[in-house]
Amino acid sequence: MSYADHFKLADDLISHLNPKVTSITDHFLASRYVGFVSVAAATVYELAVKEIFCSFGESKHVVLGNFTHKYFDRLNGRIKYKVLHEEYVYFFGDKYVRRFKKAIEKRE
Repeated sequence: MSYADHFKLADDLISHLNPKVTSITDHFLASRYVGFVSVAAATVYELAVKEIFCSFGESKHVVLGNFTHKYFDRLNGRIKYKVLHEEYVYFFGDKYVRRFKKAIEKRE
């Protein structure tokens, strides 16, 4: 599955819930839906990060692909920029750290 497909699933969920949540007058219940969507969003980002790193590993070498699948199987919500930059990308070497920084600077 492409990492973009994960975002499509979350978008579909939000599109389904949006008309229902906007009509809720109980603020407590509405906040529970917001929490649910927040967890779904974090999960989508986590799955996308896993997919990107695993696809990259597979494209470089079979052994690296196996490693990335095993390593990122335990990701569990560690998707902050600092962790992505200083831990995950760092494992792949300085070349990719520089490319990652350039891509982030370009986006900013």
